[in-house]
Amino acid sequence: MFCLFKEACDTPTFPHGHLSTTEHQIYKAGDVSTFICADGFTTKSNLTTCTTSKEWEPKPACQPIVCNDTTEVISDAVIAYPIIGTGQTGNVSYNTTHFFFERGSLEVECQADMKLSWKERPMFGTVTALFSSYISAIVHL
Repeated sequence: MFCLFKEACDTPTFPHGHLSTTEHQIYKAGDVSTFICADGFTTKSNLTTCTTSKEWEPKPACQPIVCNDTTEVISDAVIAYPIIGTGQTGNVSYNTTHFFFERGSLEVECQADMKLSWKERPMFGTVTALFSSYISAIVHL
């Protein structure tokens, strides 16, 4: 004869993660389990407890790791970074009245450490230098 616990939790299922304990185990109120998130996902806490109401608290959840939406100033050009997940790439946007995009790349990739990595750091030139080069080219015609 075997006994079922009156206050037992089902094995939770949730996107992008799983319990680190053996599947199909009976979880009774008060049992604490550890869960693991898939690569590219994270959680605030990887512990969850079976409650007397047959629920897991906190509910296991894995969120994508994202690089923060930040801004930076390069040569007085305000650079706005996209919010992207780990391993994803995106293009930054920039706003400036005194500089222009000269060379490099506006593409960044979100690394596993949640930092953005430039494909090739952009270089900005001054509008004055561009205008001077343009005038010089006209004069030499």
